[in-house]
Amino acid sequence: MKLRITLLLAAFYTSAFAFDDNCEGTSGSTYVEACLLSKSTDEMDKQLNAKYQQIIKMYKESKSTEEVKLLVEAQRAWIRYRDKVCEFEDHAFGGINSISWARCKARITETRLKELNEFGTE
Repeated sequence: MKLRITLLLAAFYTSAFAFDDNCEGTSGSTYVEACLLSKSTDEMDKQLNAKYQQIIKMYKESKSTEEVKLLVEAQRAWIRYRDKVCEFEDHAFGGINSISWARCKARITETRLKELNEFGTE
């Protein structure tokens, strides 16, 4: 009996996370949403990292090493902040099939990307 349940769960998880490139490789809106959020967050992460590197380069060329150090520390602190907030939300609001972590990461990453895009425009 335990073996059947284990095999059934293994089959479920294998099929549930077998997404194709368009997030259409599974059924269930939760899994499709998780896939789409993951793809969106990955793209925002790429943009965020590119913008961050651009800002770092700008500061290395024109500012003191202390400012560069502070900027690097701020970004590292933001990553810890994001991960801890999302960990909390996942525990507080999540469940066995929850995608609260993915939603949280997408939301906070989008906010940080907006902040970095506005950086230096004041």
